[in-house]
Amino acid sequence: MYSIKILNKNVLVYGIPLLMVLISIFMINSSLFKTNPNLISFGVTFDLLFSIPFIYYLLIRKTKISNSTISIILTMNLILATFFIPKQNQIYLELFKNWLLPILELLIIGILVYSVKKTIKKIKKNETENTDFFSILKQISSEIVPKKMVIPLSTEIAVFYYGFFHWKKPKLNKNEFSYHKNSGIITILIAFMISGMIEIFVIHKLLMKWNITAAWIITIFSIYTVIQIYGILRAIPKRPITIEKNGIFLKYSFISETFIEFKNIKNIEIYTKEIEKKGNIKYFSPFGKLEGNNIKIELKNEQIIESFYGIKRKIKTMTLFIDQKNEFINQTKTLYNNGYI
Repeated sequence: MYSIKILNKNVLVYGIPLLMVLISIFMINSSLFKTNPNLISFGVTFDLLFSIPFIYYLLIRKTKISNSTISIILTMNLILATFFIPKQNQIYLELFKNWLLPILELLIIGILVYSVKKTIKKIKKNETENTDFFSILKQISSEIVPKKMVIPLSTEIAVFYYGFFHWKKPKLNKNEFSYHKNSGIITILIAFMISGMIEIFVIHKLLMKWNITAAWIITIFSIYTVIQIYGILRAIPKRPITIEKNGIFLKYSFISETFIEFKNIKNIEIYTKEIEKKGNIKYFSPFGKLEGNNIKIELKNEQIIESFYGIKRKIKTMTLFIDQKNEFINQTKTLYNNGYI
């Protein structure tokens, strides 16, 4: 009886929007469209991009279906509208794409950032542990946008948030550890940025003689790459490695992170040897040899490292650089020796 109830609900939730989409497509292909193309194209565009997503929201708001599926419905309807509405009658569709869609995107980003800041304030008030902007951003994004968009969207927001809006100097707690003060990585990244900006100017001048459009596309892409490096650089001191109650939260800016449970640690020690490129030991940092290492962590089971834009890699033995290496090892061993290994 319960499964039949669920089935009936799903039929309503998905059936009503689907029926409305089919009616819209039928209207475009009917004789009515030929006599009133402007009116019908306006009505169909409005239904596909506003009415149907809104009705779908009303149908799912008291169910367990995520609100993020609304953006999937909107995207699908946008594709259908582009495909079925004749090009000469897409004036209202173009207005939506050029004006309302960017505003909607900015609104979503604004809601995300506001929600994250609000959550951080609440966490700080209750004195709970995790106030990391990027971690909370990913968590809240998963409730608003489709799963596959969570990491790319969060990464894009993080680039600008850490790069241009987060200026407060972090104060590290006893369980938080920096990894940039003695490694020289900040200097290296600044050098990359400076050389990158010089190259942008030189290459732009050369390409302008060949193809103006290509010159500007490559220049804009290069400028954005420099902005990304700047965001990564600025996030490094803002996202320290933390030792928590049941494990270690390894972070490297917002481009590499993983949570290692104490029960998965086999051994942890000081390790300053240069590692082989094709060996079993891997760098946790995406910059590898540029940063160096002073700690090695051996795991019982492979650990998934989430890298830039959600790219994943597996590591069983890793090296990393930590400024206060001795204190980090002492704290870690004290905790995981108390019942975890």
